Amino acid sequence: PAAVPATVPATVPAVAPSSGTSMANRKLAKEIGRMKRPGMREEACLAFDIIDDADLYVWKARYYPPEPDDKSSEQEKNLHAGCVSHNKEYIEFRLRFPPDYPFSPPFVWNYYPQIEKSCVFSNGGICHQQLSLQQNNGWAPQMSPETLMVGVISTIKTYPKMRIKEGAHHPNLEDGARKDFTRIES
Repeated sequence: PAAVPATVPATVPAVAPSSGTSMANRKLAKEIGRMKRPGMREEACLAFDIIDDADLYVWKARYYPPEPDDKSSEQEKNLHAGCVSHNKEYIEFRLRFPPDYPFSPPFVWNYYPQIEKSCVFSNGGICHQQLSLQQNNGWAPQMSPETLMVGVISTIKTYPKMRIKEGAHHPNLEDGARKDFTRIES
């Protein structure tokens, strides 16, 4: 594995250069180091981590819906209640970064618990402008994973009937989410 630069926390795995471009490796190592800074969860209700220390290209993003109050929207209340009903504090998303990151967006899907009645499809695929390469409205190399996830979550919360799937269910896997995304693109 390649050496991890001294400015990156030790929790960031070293990645073999063949996993992607050296630019992608450097950018992802820098991003995950920044995402793990103290206070990140409190600032954006988000936490990021690498799933497998041997693979810098697959992350999990956890969104912690805030405790509802009298100013909370119905969607925010639904997200929080859905997490509570599944004994979870958060909704987990997965991100798979391409070898040419940051020039292409990560593939993002809703992992668990499943979100229904929104821009999230039945297998976790997400229809969101910033996940596309559409010029002027889609992904831009200057975006960070944090900015992207704030946008995705904000979009999910705009759907009036959005909710967390009730009852026991399995996590959404990447293959199923990619099938959703293929349907979205066509």
